[in-house]
Amino acid sequence: MALESTLRKVIDQPEASYRQAPHNVEAEQALLGAILVNNEAFYRVSDFLEPKHFFEPIHAKIYEVAAGIVRAGKIATPVTLKTFLPPDADIAGAGLSPAQYLARLAAEATTVINAEDYGRTIYDLAIRRNLIIIFLSTEIMFQGIVMTAAAFAKFHVHLQGQAFALFLLVIAAVEAGLALGMIMLLYRRRGTLDADVWSVMHG
Repeated sequence: MALESTLRKVIDQPEASYRQAPHNVEAEQALLGAILVNNEAFYRVSDFLEPKHFFEPIHAKIYEVAAGIVRAGKIATPVTLKTFLPPDADIAGAGLSPAQYLARLAAEATTVINAEDYGRTIYDLAIRRNLIIIFLSTEIMFQGIVMTAAAFAKFHVHLQGQAFALFLLVIAAVEAGLALGMIMLLYRRRGTLDADVWSVMHG
């Protein structure tokens, strides 16, 4: 069956009225299927890919369990993985148990040659999601300060807080540039766009 088969649509994602974070469920399924069929695929991505990089929680759990099994010197297959997942769990309302979903992932697996490409796709999309969170966090910080200044003005009944709030709104107009400058600075210092690496700010 082709990659566009029903398996790729098992995790049903109805069209939302808002933009979703960057992700590729098909790439996650293809990589997991390749690992379940040939554990060598895991070693092609284990140096850079972690469970937190997966968009779907069930995929992150499957990858985490498979990684533990492979690193323990055992074989990760649908049979060995299913005991580590809740047997009564429903995969995104699709009516499939974890055991059935694992079996279908393996049945629709692609070649191990493409494993690293799929892993890079998953990793890059996770980095993009992290960068979006950084931009949104900058927005939230500015808006929090504006609300504090407005509340200060309301409580003390004078215009200083309101004037300060207006000044902050002007500053917030260039917040995207500020966030981008911060990202570029951190990239020059760390040599990566992975926000998790930036959590250690010294050095």
